[in-house]
Amino acid sequence: MGVAIRHIIIVGGGASGALLALNLLRASGGVTATLIESRPLLARGFAYGEAAPFHLLNVRAANMSAYLDVPDHLLDWLDGTSSTENVTGEGRFRFVPRRIYGRYLAEQLDALTLSPLGRDRLQTIHGLATSLERTASGVVVGLENGRQIAGDAVVLATGYGVKPQNRFPHQWLAWAPIDTDALASVQDVLILGTGHSAIDHVQLLLAAGYRGRITLLSRHGFMPSVHKPVEPARIDAREVPFGARLSAVWRWVRILAKQAESAGSDWRAVLDGLRPHAQELWQSLSDAEQARFIRHARSRYDVRRHRLAPFVANVLDRLQREDRLRVIAGRLQSVSDIGEAAEVVIGGRGTDFEQKLVVQGIIDCRGFELDPAQSNNPVLQSLLTQGLARTGRHGFGLAVDRDCALIDDAGEAASDLYAIGPLTRGQFWESISIPDIRQQTAVLANQLVNAHATSPV
Repeated sequence: MGVAIRHIIIVGGGASGALLALNLLRASGGVTATLIESRPLLARGFAYGEAAPFHLLNVRAANMSAYLDVPDHLLDWLDGTSSTENVTGEGRFRFVPRRIYGRYLAEQLDALTLSPLGRDRLQTIHGLATSLERTASGVVVGLENGRQIAGDAVVLATGYGVKPQNRFPHQWLAWAPIDTDALASVQDVLILGTGHSAIDHVQLLLAAGYRGRITLLSRHGFMPSVHKPVEPARIDAREVPFGARLSAVWRWVRILAKQAESAGSDWRAVLDGLRPHAQELWQSLSDAEQARFIRHARSRYDVRRHRLAPFVANVLDRLQREDRLRVIAGRLQSVSDIGEAAEVVIGGRGTDFEQKLVVQGIIDCRGFELDPAQSNNPVLQSLLTQGLARTGRHGFGLAVDRDCALIDDAGEAASDLYAIGPLTRGQFWESISIPDIRQQTAVLANQLVNAHATSPV
């Protein structure tokens, strides 16, 4: 790092930004930080701010500590708090509501900010960051209200942007309040997507008293797999086929899965055991092999990697047995307004077969905007326009190096601009869940603090 790092600006105060702030405050040294967040509450980004009380994390509590060096911290916090409503499971295999987890992170930040170690080192600003530029003395972040915040380095922790939604007849906006009175006349609802956001909305409909049928539609029709209480397999780095073709990697994983089954476990143990090596394995693949994974294997991998809490899976199973929930693999071809309802035409995958549905509501849950060039985030647009950043590999997030430093249009890594979390997925792939972000923020905080310690004052 070639600049003196004394004051760091963190743009985004959701889980990623909060974890970075925690790590900076816990680190020794005199680095100060400013945390900019547009929402009224810290540590409640989209994942935790929009969640209902019954929306559970899709990672067991044993893996969700805020601190890399205190792995049981969340478990101990849960044992010491009275706010455990809707927590499911037992012991290390508990699944925590996302709202409670957001409160946990916020409490950690509050406590550390008031402690002797963190006092006067973190300033929080609630406002929308709209621009970022370099000056002769450092970097400056502009806010919507005209205020400017100066620092020595900026870390982007904004996560993905919300994908602009198509406007369909009888569409209900995702995460918008549900008109419970109107539900009485609704018999069929179509949800676009079969991932976790879609399942969140199934739960929201049920909580609002909906008794009709729900159809989930996605290209492959894959639903997330279910967690089971298995221990991660022990996989030494020397066993991992770094640099091999994707086909060879998959053969190796299948062999490990069969071995795990023979030992009374299953494939979950293998994927969990690969977590410490996943980023290096991704980076060892060529661009062509990475692209092949995204085209042909990503969907199958994601439904195994990002699993459901057993309680949620049981709810879905019950709905399917009652014929109130069905999952369709296909393509949305057209939506027509037919008065009190919409007629939806769905094309089959790889066939000319079509089926028609009549629904009274459509909810689009097909994910977030992965390409920053298409994002409505003004800071990202400011960086791209100035050439200070460029889109990451395969259109995922921003281009960064192994130290999370932004790479500009000339291919140079910055010494004062960084990104963490989902924005770095093109480089690391595994960078969207708390265990990965926790590791990433701990390493980056240490780098930034060391840069301060070795910089001339």
